[in-house]
Formats: sequence, structure tokens, C-alpha cells
Amino acid sequence: MNKPRRRTISLAALAGLTLAATPGAKATAIGYLGSDETTHEDWRTTSVAKPETFDPNGDNAYGTDGYYTVADDRSIISSLPPYINSVSNAGFVFNGNSHHDFDDPTQAIGAPGNINSGLMYPSNDGSDFAVLSFDLLQDANFVVTIPLGGHSVAHRPTSVKLVQTGGGDASAATTSIPAVGYVGYLFFAVDGSAGDTFDVVIGGAGGGMSVAGIAFEAAASPGSSDLVMIDITSDGDQVSVTWRSRPPPQQYRVFFSTDCISWLELEDSFPSQGATTTYTDPIAARFDFEMQPVPPLGFYRAMEQ
Repeated sequence: MNKPRRRTISLAALAGLTLAATPGAKATAIGYLGSDETTHEDWRTTSVAKPETFDPNGDNAYGTDGYYTVADDRSIISSLPPYINSVSNAGFVFNGNSHHDFDDPTQAIGAPGNINSGLMYPSNDGSDFAVLSFDLLQDANFVVTIPLGGHSVAHRPTSVKLVQTGGGDASAATTSIPAVGYVGYLFFAVDGSAGDTFDVVIGGAGGGMSVAGIAFEAAASPGSSDLVMIDITSDGDQVSVTWRSRPPPQQYRVFFSTDCISWLELEDSFPSQGATTTYTDPIAARFDFEMQPVPPLGFYRAMEQ
């Protein structure tokens, strides 16, 4: 193997690599992305940095597209994005009282004022309760934010599940919810179709468990199911390709070619990483193993399973 020749691959040469994508039949997918326990009340304060996974449009605010929450006088504050048809609350609504403040979503993003976070909680003491429901007016790929408010550990559910109730049976859940008494946020990725319906199901020991509402932010253009390459990088030994993706549990097949005619399958079930997915090809090691020089030009293709 001629190592100097192999290392002549540069980012400039790799600019010719393309990512072709062939989407398969669309099925609704839901994935749990994680939680934020450090932003506290500043969910729409742009001076507080937000993780890209939870804030796909990068404006440092959660739920940019729309929200459905409770004010401190028990009134519903609602402004829904065009891809959400309706949101409803099936439980009781409690006023803010002495609950922790969080950013008022009715104010402009960037420097909002604070309001007490009212709560939505079950109308019974059962272990699981569908506290919120919503449905889609359009095909959409988006992040759901679930604010957790209150002022007591008793207000925290022990589990939260996002369940598709119409159009399919996708679901995702988390039980990793810290038992603390301050504002936090849970995040789910949804890639759904017009007419799909969903429930937010909370579980816990009693009727005190609650959420403070729901908010939405598009992860890609609503209705788009195309895979779009957004980045290619190389350090000479490996190539990383990134594309816009559906949320877990979506998986991808990844291929490589030097001529766009014959394709080598590199992965047959590469898992989605959320709104974007990055695959790293150890290209130098691959061709070294085959005792061949790395080609000066190559092409990558990702396909949904």
C-alpha cells in the first residue's frame, strides 16, 4: 500500500463526493431525544445556549414554532404551528401559585418575561394518564418539547411516553426523569403524516404528577421526506458524511462507489441519530486492508431501510 498516495485525499478532493438518497415508504417514527435540566426557566432566552438536538433551527429557543401551556391564572396559552391541527388537555389544570417561573411564550423570543408555570395533571390517581393529545394537519418532521414545572418533587412524573394513537402505533418513552422540584424539559423527535394522532402519557405515584404543556419546532421542512446531505469532511484517513434524517428507530443502509454504477454496502442497519445522522467511513483502513490505493473521487449513498 502506498501510504503517501492514500493521504493525498483532501477536503477539496472530497468536495466532489455526493450523497444520493433514496427514501423508502414513509412510516411515522417517534424517538426520545433526551432532557435538559440546566436551562431552567430560560427555554426561550436566546442568550442561553441550547443543544442542537433539542433546538434544530439553532435559534437558542425551544419550541419556536408553537406551544400550548398554562398561565398562572389557569388559562391556556396557545399558538400552534401550521402542521399541528389541534392540541387538547384531558386532565385538570392548576394555576401557577408558587410554582417556579419560566419564560412567557407569548413574548418575543430572545428576551421574554417570566410567568408562573401552571400545570396539567391527571383527573385520577392511576399510574398512566394521557394528559395531552394532538394531531397533524400536514406531514411534518419536528421536535416536541415537554416542559416540566411545579415546585415540588411530587409534581414530577416518573415516566413520560409519546404514543401514536391514530395512523400507526409508533411510540417512545423515558423513565430517566430526575426527582427534583424545578423547571426541566423532555424532548421527542416525531416524523409523521397528516392525520396522525398522538397522546402524551405520564406515569407516577399519584395525581400530583404533571406537565406544564407542550411545544413544537420543525426539524426539517414540514412534509419533506427527502434525505439531504448537509456536510462532508475528511482528515485524510476517514470521511464523515452527514444527512438530514428521520428520528430513531429509523435505520439506514450506507453505500460507497467510485463510479456511481457499482456500489459497496458499508452498513446495512446504521441507526438514526435524530434530526441529522453522521456516518464515518474509515476509508484509508478499508482500502489498506484491500491493499489498494484510496481513489481520488468517491460517492456515498444513504437509503432508508
